[in-house]
Amino acid sequence: MLRIILASAGLGALLIFADRQNLTLVSFIWNYLAIFSIVAVGVFLFNRFWFSVAFAVVEYLSLLIADRAKLYFMDDHLRWSDVMNVTRHFNTLTGFRQFIELIGPYVTGLMDWKILLGGAALIAVISACFRLEGPYFSPRAGIARPWRRFSAATVALIVAFVAASITAQPILRTAYAEKLSASSYRFAGMPMFLFATRGAPRNIGSFSEEERHYAIEVSAKASAVLPDHGNSVSLPDIVVWFNESTFDPRDLTYSALAHGKLGDNAESQFPMFQASPVTIQYGTLNVGIFGGKSWNTVFALQAGAHVSWFSDDTYAASTLAGKLNDTFFKRLKVAGYVIESLYAQDGYLFDAARSELDYGADRFYGTEFLNPSDQEIRRATDADVAEGLRRLMANPSTSPRAFFVFTSANHGPYPSRTFYPDAGSVSKWGNLPNGVLDYLKRVSETDRVVSNLTHDLLARERPTILLHLGDHKPQIPGVQFAESTKYQTYYQLLANFDPPPSIRPGRQDSDIMYAASKILYLAGIEAGPLFAANMFLAGECQLPELKCSESAKKYHGGYRVLASQNLRE
Repeated sequence: MLRIILASAGLGALLIFADRQNLTLVSFIWNYLAIFSIVAVGVFLFNRFWFSVAFAVVEYLSLLIADRAKLYFMDDHLRWSDVMNVTRHFNTLTGFRQFIELIGPYVTGLMDWKILLGGAALIAVISACFRLEGPYFSPRAGIARPWRRFSAATVALIVAFVAASITAQPILRTAYAEKLSASSYRFAGMPMFLFATRGAPRNIGSFSEEERHYAIEVSAKASAVLPDHGNSVSLPDIVVWFNESTFDPRDLTYSALAHGKLGDNAESQFPMFQASPVTIQYGTLNVGIFGGKSWNTVFALQAGAHVSWFSDDTYAASTLAGKLNDTFFKRLKVAGYVIESLYAQDGYLFDAARSELDYGADRFYGTEFLNPSDQEIRRATDADVAEGLRRLMANPSTSPRAFFVFTSANHGPYPSRTFYPDAGSVSKWGNLPNGVLDYLKRVSETDRVVSNLTHDLLARERPTILLHLGDHKPQIPGVQFAESTKYQTYYQLLANFDPPPSIRPGRQDSDIMYAASKILYLAGIEAGPLFAANMFLAGECQLPELKCSESAKKYHGGYRVLASQNLRE
C-alpha cells in the first residue's frame, strides 16, 4: 500500500509539474487521486507493481490527451451547463421525447473521465478486497481471476467511454446542437423569452389584439419623435466599455457594512463615476441581475430587451444570440461600421466568441491577442485590455468603427496578486471588511485606467462616443446591499461633440435595455423600428422594472410585441 501511495505521489507531482500553469490545490488532489486510482487498479489487474506504475503513466497520459481533445473538439453549442439548465425546466410529461434526445449530449458533456476513473477504481478496490489474502494492495497478494477480469473490464470501460465521447462529438454536434439551442429556447418556459412578470411565461401567440394594436401605435409614436439625425459630424467611432462586477463605491454608503460606512471622501476618489464636461448622460443603471450572469446583460443591451423578460437560467450567449433578427451591432453594420469585440478572457468562456459574432461583430479578440498579465488564469487586467484597445484603434481604417470591450478585473472579488495594485488612499477608509477593501483596490485601478482612456479617446480629432458601464454588482463578503440598489450599477455616456437638440443631457437613471438606442441616436444612426420604439420608451418609463408613466403604460405591452417579433423561432 505504501509503495502505491509513494509511487502515485511521485508520478502525480511529475505530471502536474508539466501542467504547472494550471496548478491549483484542487487540480493537485484530482491528479493525485487519478494516478493513485490507476496504479491501484493496475496492481489488481496485473499483480505486478512496476508494470502497474508504467501502465498508470501510459493510461494517465492517454486520458489527459483525451481530456484535452474532448475540450478542444467540443462544440460551443454543446455545453453541458446548457443542457442542465434545460432539463431543470422540462415538464417531462409533455416534453419527454425532447428530454430523451438530450441524454446523449448531457452524459458525454457532463461525465468527466476523472470521475469515471475514480468511481471505477473504487468499485474494483472494494470488490477485489473481498478476495485478497494477506496485506491489501500487496503486489505479492494473489487475486482471484474473476476479480482480475472485473478490473480489466472496468479499465476497458473507462477507456472506451472516453474514446466514444470524443468520436461521438461530430455526430452529437450535428444531431443535438440545434436541438439543444432550440430546446433551451422552447422548453425552458420561454417560447419568445418574454415574461409578463418573472417566471410567468408569455409568447407571441398570447399577446392580445389590443397589445398588437399598441405595437403598431408605439412604432408610429417612435417615428414621430425621432431626433434630428443631421449631426454636423461624420459617423463617430464608438467604444462600449463593459465593466464586469463594477458599481459606484458610493453605493456602499447606503449599504449595511460589518464595520461602518465609507466616508465622504469617496466622492472625489473615483472620477470615472462623476459627470464631466464631455458627459452626455449618466446615472444609475438598472441591470436586473446580481452577482453574476453577465451574458444576460450583454444580451439585454444587444436585443433592447429587459432582463426580467427571460428566465434567470437562460444562457443567452448560447441559446438566443443567434436568433435575433436585429441587434445593436447589426444596426451599426447597416450604417457601414466595422465592429470588433475585445474580451479580457478566452473566447470559449460564456461562448463569448461565437455569441459576439452572432450579434454581428466582424472580429473577436481574447487573451491570445492581449497577452494577459496573469498567465495562470488567462484573464487580462484592465490595463491589458486598454492597451489592446489602443492597438486595435491604431490600425488604419476607411470605415467608421465600433469596439465592444468586456473587462473582468473586478470579477469576484477574490485574492490575486495580479489584480492588487497599490491603492494607497484606500487605507484611509479605515477598518472595512476584507471583501470591501478588495473591491476598492480593484475599482481604484479600474478608475485609473478608464479615466485615462476617456481622456485619450475624447481628445481625438475624430468624433468619438464612449459608453462605460457596470454589468452587475458583485457579491461582497460583509456587505448586504439594500434591495432598492441590489440590481443597479452605473453608466456614463460621453462624446467629444455636441449632441443633437433632442437628446437631453445630464443625469438620467436608465436601464441596460436602453443603452444601445442611446448610442444610436447620439451617433445619428438609423435605429430601425425596434430601437426607435426602445428610445421612445426610454423617455417615458422610469426605474425600476420599467415603471411607465400613465400615458405610456399602454405602449409597454406593444413594445414587448415588437421585441418578441425580433426573435426568430
